[in-house]
Amino acid sequence: MSQQVASRDGSNDGLPPAPPEPGPRRRRRRGWLAAIAALAVLGSTISAVTFLGHYQPLRVGSDSLGPRPGGNWAGDHVWAIPFRNGATVTFGFSIRNEGPLGITITRVQGVAGYWPDTGRLRPIRVLVSPANPQSFVNTWDPAHFSSFRPFAMAPGTERLFLVQARFVFCSSVERGDFLQYDSEPVDYRVLGVNHHTDVPLGVSIRILGVANACSSG
Repeated sequence: MSQQVASRDGSNDGLPPAPPEPGPRRRRRRGWLAAIAALAVLGSTISAVTFLGHYQPLRVGSDSLGPRPGGNWAGDHVWAIPFRNGATVTFGFSIRNEGPLGITITRVQGVAGYWPDTGRLRPIRVLVSPANPQSFVNTWDPAHFSSFRPFAMAPGTERLFLVQARFVFCSSVERGDFLQYDSEPVDYRVLGVNHHTDVPLGVSIRILGVANACSSG
């Protein structure tokens, strides 16, 4: 049996030397690794915030309806209707969520470009369909719709909207002119971040000016 004898000065002759204590270099390396990890997390956070800040998955859906009653086609995807002061019309459009994330539709304005002194259509009521409107026998039957309230919209789903609106501000209308609505303002929320966008109507609405507009109802 072999034996190991300690020297008088306390050293262990014949034993392998003890490993060195961690020096400044090792501590410095750990610091760099921690900094790199922190930067990676920060970069991922910034990328996620940027992604959510610009996230816009809403697209025009599969169907649209020009204002009724009255009107006629005035070119590709344009429905023209003469101004009738105080009269009401109903038009429809659809929105599809083309993104990979679910969203919440929080507001649908009714018509774009409405200003207190120049608009020609004022929204009265916005109705929304259940999901999967392609299953409807009569797509735009009001019986399928209910009053709008915020709702969740899963990826790949579509909703139809019916808008009841009234012709207003006859003083801004002149014979031979027109005002056209091409998009629909929509507010939505994704992962707690609020957004606003304008979704194309699918069928643009062209309000034709008429003579004596204020007595045209």
